[in-house]
Order: sequence, then structure tokens, then C-alpha cells
Amino acid sequence: MKKTILTLLLSALFLGCASKTVDEKEYSGFLKSYKHLKETEASDGVDVLAWTSDAFKKGKYHSILLEPVALYPDLPSDDDMSKQTTKVMLDHFNKALKSELSKTVKLADSPGQGVARLRIAITSIDKTIQDYKWYSYIPITFVVTSAGELTGFRDKATVLNVEAELVDSITNEAQIAVVRKDFGSNIDEENQITMDDIKKTLDKWAKNTGNYMKKNL
Repeated sequence: MKKTILTLLLSALFLGCASKTVDEKEYSGFLKSYKHLKETEASDGVDVLAWTSDAFKKGKYHSILLEPVALYPDLPSDDDMSKQTTKVMLDHFNKALKSELSKTVKLADSPGQGVARLRIAITSIDKTIQDYKWYSYIPITFVVTSAGELTGFRDKATVLNVEAELVDSITNEAQIAVVRKDFGSNIDEENQITMDDIKKTLDKWAKNTGNYMKKNL
């Protein structure tokens, strides 16, 4: 019996915790290709999947044509987020991106020579079991119920996936692609995700995008 309980506990820990990077099964199809993505570390220390074309060089583009952020392929379920929050989220992220990019690069209104198009999509908004430090200790307060559930693991964290690519505005050839997963605040399993849960993540994405373009464009 003790062995069975321990097996269930460890299985829940390994299977229930979220991966740090986006798994291939989570690719949305928003990007032109995922074939060359490789794991790397972003400037803020987060592990991401990224690719840069050999044709991309610093100074190749002088302006960015920012497309409105998309939700791809679907809207979040009503159980996870209300339609009103979804609208507020998109409005906020679009404004934050425009604000951060305008600090570092010139924003274009139309395609042209030396203009790169930036496409961004939020591809997943969900709640997931937190990544507990199982290797440090297993508190005795965690109890396996008769249904095989673990009490003590009720809290979840908001998790958002984003996919972005920079393409030539004339040829439409991909220059840079990034796929990233980030975690927001903890949330009760029964609650909907609110802006308070994800605002910091959206602002971080916007700031990182602006900093990256400043350094590499």
C-alpha cells in the first residue's frame, strides 16, 4: 500500500508539472515553420525556442510594421477566461508592445524596403499545476485520496504561450521566430483567469520585445 501511494505521488509530480518550454504538441501553426527552432535562453533568463535566419543581419531593417496581436487558433474557453478579459488582454498587450517598440525602433504604417513585419500570437492560455520542489521534501500533509487525487496540490498557475516571427514586409520571408512559455500568478482551479493574473507576463513580453529589437535591428 505504501509503495502504491508513493508511486501515485511521484507520478502526479512528474506528470502534473508544466514544462518550461513549449512542447511540439503545443505548436499552433501560427509560424511559417517550426523546423529550425532550438532551445536558448532569453535576455531575462527564461528558456525559449528560437531561430534566426542566416539572411538576417543587424542593420538590414530600419522600421517595424507591427501587426495586431492575434489569438491563435482559438479564443480561451469561457471556463478559463471571460470574453471581456480576453478583449482587455489584447488591447493592453497591443498598447504595451507599441509603447515599448516606439522607444527603441521606428514603427512603420505600411510595407516597404527595409521594413520588417512583426507577427505575434498568444497561442495558449491555461491553468496548470505548479512545479513543486518535489526533490527537496514531500510533506506528510499531501494525502492520496481513494479516487487517486492528491490533496495539497489544489493551487494552479496561469500559463501563457506566445509565438512570434519577424518577416520581410516585401518578400514575406521569415527572419526570426520565437516560441515561449511564461507563468503568471497562482490561481484557484475554479476561478477564471483575470488581467491581474497575466498583466506582468504581458508587460514582460512587450519589454523584452522592445529590448531585443533595440539590440538586434
